[in-house]
Formats: sequence, C-alpha cells, structure tokens
Amino acid sequence: MKKPNSKRKRNKRGKRSVKIGTAPGSLIYVGEKRVEKVKAQLIRYDTDDFEENQELDLTQHMGDMINDKHVHWINLHGIHDVDLIQRVGGYYSIDKLILEDMLDTTQRPKVEEFPNCLFFTLKSLADIDGVEFEIEQISFILTNNTVISLQEKPADIFESIRERLRNKIGLVRMRTADYLLFLLLDAVIDEYFVLLENFENVIEDLQEEVATRPAEDTLVRTDHLKRSLALLRKSVNPLKDAVGLLNKGDIQFISEDWLKFYSDLSDSALEVIDSVEYYRQMIESVENLYMSQLSQKNNDTMKVLTVIATIFIPLTFVAGIYGMNFEYMPELEWKYSYPLFWAIMLAITLVMIRYFRKKDWF
Repeated sequence: MKKPNSKRKRNKRGKRSVKIGTAPGSLIYVGEKRVEKVKAQLIRYDTDDFEENQELDLTQHMGDMINDKHVHWINLHGIHDVDLIQRVGGYYSIDKLILEDMLDTTQRPKVEEFPNCLFFTLKSLADIDGVEFEIEQISFILTNNTVISLQEKPADIFESIRERLRNKIGLVRMRTADYLLFLLLDAVIDEYFVLLENFENVIEDLQEEVATRPAEDTLVRTDHLKRSLALLRKSVNPLKDAVGLLNKGDIQFISEDWLKFYSDLSDSALEVIDSVEYYRQMIESVENLYMSQLSQKNNDTMKVLTVIATIFIPLTFVAGIYGMNFEYMPELEWKYSYPLFWAIMLAITLVMIRYFRKKDWF
C-alpha cells in the first residue's frame, strides 16, 4: 500500500486577524502571499459566435461587455491584486461586501443573492498525491449575461468546459449564463469525488493491513488520515446549506429551466458530505481495530509472562528451602538427593505446564 506522507505540506494562508478593526467592506487580501500578475481570460459566445481571449486587458474591454447580449465568462487567475478586483467590481456595480469575501481565502462556502448579482464561493480541492490535497478558494459572480470566476492559482479544472464551448459540444452554447455557472460548480464538486475515491482506496488498504499484519507506523498514518479527512470535512460541510439555497427556485438569476440541474448539484453535495462522514467512521473503526489488536497482543504477552512467573513460584520455593544453611538436613546426605531434586523440579514444571495448557492459557 502506498503510504501517505505524514508531514503535510500546509498552505501558508493569511490570517483573518489582519482585518481586525477594519470597517465592513474593507478590501484587504487575506491569503497566501503572491507576486505574480493576475491573468484574466474571456470567453464570449452564443449559439453561432465564439470568441476567446487568453490575455484579457481589464482596463480596456470591460465597458464593451456590459451591454453585449452574448454570454461572457471572465476567469481570473489570482485574487491578490486588490486594485484589479475593485476595478472589476466597479464595472459590474458589485457590492463591496462581496468583494471583501472574494479577497478572503479563509471564507467558508456560501451563496448570497444581491439585487444585481448572485455570489457563490466554495473550496476547490486539488489532488496532489493520494489523500494529499491543496485547498483553493473559487468564487463566482453571476449577472444577467456574465459569469466571473476567480481562482487563487493558475491550476485550472475548467478546461473541459472550455473544450465544450470551443467545439460546440452539447447544448452549452445554446444556453444562458446561469447554466454555465452550473457547469463550473459541477466541475468543482466532481473533483471532490476524485479525492474521495483516493480516500476510500487508502482506507480499505489500511483496513486490510490492520486485519493481517499492522506496521509500526499504522497508528501514525491513521492519525494522518483523520486529520486530512477533518480538513476535507471542514471544506465541504458548508456546501449543504450553500447549494441548498440555489435549489429553492426563488433566485432571480437562475432560470426555472435549469433548477433540475441545480437540484442534482445539491444531491451531489449531500453525497460528498455523507461520504466524508462514512469515511470518518471507517477510519475510527480501523483505529479501534488496531488498538484492540494492540491491547490483545499486550494481554497475550502478559499472560505468557504470568504463566512463566507462576511456574517458577514452586520451583523457587523448593530451591529456597534447600538453599538454607541448616546444619542438619538429612536429604543432603542421600546418595540420590541431587537427581531427585531435579526430578521433583521437572515434575512440578510439567504438571503446571499441562494444567495451563488444559486451561488454554497459552
């Protein structure tokens, strides 16, 4: 079995303490320090037209898109440029409370509806190796004809959606921006299932190992799995409420035509949460089995030591008597006293061993 690395590579995320004392709506980036330039991409499409710009200049093109009837998908790689985020928010009249949440990578998953847009933020879990994963915050803004997605890092899980748009696969080019938002959310949640499959494989291998031949580091790896799963649980549990709000049917930015898709999204989120809880119980079961086996092993060892000590009690007693320095001990003068002494000791030992075996004590 491939053993997970117990030394987790942790993201050096910023702390929310930097916002203490600031007014609500203060635009402060909270996250891992980055120096690279934020990259913006644009995909503009409808049934007949398709345009893709990999190097969108947000200082020049934003005004042209607001009144355009095409569907626009603006994707930002990087959210650490506060001025740029503020500029995008200004073009679309996005509330500063939303911009504040977008800049805070410690924000828990949630959905909020505002008069001019719908805001959704959640965690993307990038598989690194087995049960090792990186957490990335992804936020979405949905307006009438535009979806804005904001990712922390260049690593992208949306390429399959771009391919569908480029090659006109399926009906996505014929549908509206709220359907595009569903596809993006679905892509993020699909990554959860990939990670959950990795957890399932590792836990099953660990169960088999514990049941057959536990290794010295089994408990360490079990503890590592518990911590990884706790982090996963913290990232996905708020999805239940967030996605559930999208499924109510009274959000102005989501068409009734696509409610069934968002209902499926809600079911997927619940399945993820249930799976996380199930795997948590599996890990606890593995840990309990390991501790039970360890306790049984210790009991067996103590039983053997107790049996050995018990056998030596009468032997020690007999040897102690004849080790005394009395002047008159007639047995010491007998010709066969020494062989008889060993015969008695051996007989006592054999009788006690037979008795313990009959009792199935060892």
